[in-house]
Amino acid sequence: PPKQLPVFRLVDGMLKALRDDNEEVATMLIKQATKRRLKLDEDSLWRLELAMLPNRHEHFGALCVQWFKQTFNRAPNGLLGKALESNCAGLAAAIMQAGGDSNILLFEKDHDKLAAALSSVERWRDLHGITPPSGLGFYDGAHYQPDLIKTITTLFRKYEHNIFGWSGNVMAFNAAGLFETPERLAKYIKRWGNNTETQPLHDLLQMIKLPDMTNPATDIKSWGDAVIECGPLMAKLVAFADRVPMPVRSVDGRSWSLNATRAACAEFAYARGGEHLALATLCITNGVTEERFDKALDLLKRTKHKSSNIPDITIDGAQFDMPQHRFYKLADNDIRGLFLGELTGCCQSIGAHGDQCATHGFSSPDGGFYVVEDSRGHIVGQCWAWRGAAGELCFDSLERLGDRVSDGQWLALLKTFADELKKQQNIHDVSALHVGLGGKTPKNLSQHFSAKAASPRDYTGYRDSTYQLLVCDFSVRPTSVDGRGSRKAARSGAG
Repeated sequence: PPKQLPVFRLVDGMLKALRDDNEEVATMLIKQATKRRLKLDEDSLWRLELAMLPNRHEHFGALCVQWFKQTFNRAPNGLLGKALESNCAGLAAAIMQAGGDSNILLFEKDHDKLAAALSSVERWRDLHGITPPSGLGFYDGAHYQPDLIKTITTLFRKYEHNIFGWSGNVMAFNAAGLFETPERLAKYIKRWGNNTETQPLHDLLQMIKLPDMTNPATDIKSWGDAVIECGPLMAKLVAFADRVPMPVRSVDGRSWSLNATRAACAEFAYARGGEHLALATLCITNGVTEERFDKALDLLKRTKHKSSNIPDITIDGAQFDMPQHRFYKLADNDIRGLFLGELTGCCQSIGAHGDQCATHGFSSPDGGFYVVEDSRGHIVGQCWAWRGAAGELCFDSLERLGDRVSDGQWLALLKTFADELKKQQNIHDVSALHVGLGGKTPKNLSQHFSAKAASPRDYTGYRDSTYQLLVCDFSVRPTSVDGRGSRKAARSGAG
């Protein structure tokens, strides 16, 4: 029982719960620790920081602050900058409330962000009597619709098990603010949903980004109507609703016009667009906000000469039952790598929920991207790839546009890619090939490969590969799993 466990066992339990994104269990354990007045050492706090910040477990973090204050009679000032960097406004406010010292912040921008965080948290408390839920601290509490948000997050937990915590909160907040009622949300889902997708709700909602609603002329109901009528492509443009208060109607005035609305948004898009016209064109087409465009532009300028430890391999589509397609490593300076999520209906884009993944893949020598591309140069499938601490190569998840890449095609591609890695062992140092089971990765792959996880070499943020499969181990004879779940030796290169 928790009331009998020593402090190090309680901390181990909290770490496991946080890794499993089970904040409820972690919270129960930390309450036991503070109730028993157990001592928190700074090393344990550091370990808990690493576990809670990537998924923004802010409620748990606030309890950590109280535990630290109870033990040392001071606030954990060293956590303040990390909380702001992770956009944890509620956690930053808890640190300051415990007597935190903002002088530890070195840059003016950090002091400005802290002021914004404290102001936002105070507004949430004034409006709703609560600290903002995880991930929502920098969002305007005036647009908080708890009942509809609860409905959406419940659907996430029930049907899409890897959408939870702060990322689920943010998606639900934006969708609830746009559609405003369950009936309008249901109408959008019914019209544009695809039940064959692994994450149908995520794919319909992840591109919705409410802007700062400071323009009184913004007609959010009309934007919601236009999205219901025109679908996800119009939803990408909602981010410009502060500059284009109402979507544009067709010439006859009977319907909403996607093309005319897109043109209106382009006129007011980006102040720095002239610094990289190709990036600006890509971003406006996909409804990327100016803040996200600026962030991508800055990253692009910082990452001019990147070395890569990701094998440069190309597979002809005929080898995985997709003639007129190819699977290849995206060039390290290809700007599409910054926004692959926009191209394939997932969150792996700069400034989106998968921002850390996109940043790592674009900028780190141990990260990169592979894409499935059709004969017209359109990306229809992709994965972020990273190198593991023991030399592994991991496809974090297998993402696709709609149903353009089938489960069977992904399976054939993995086996073919593993065979090609084996042939090229003299020119790379990959020890094994893994694939993450999150995102849109086909779950039936577990019938073909055994479970084994690698850890990223230089990355600790959000990812879809908490649970993984071992496709091929180049240090031993490859193994696979037969249809009954038992191990058997593979007959050829891939497991």
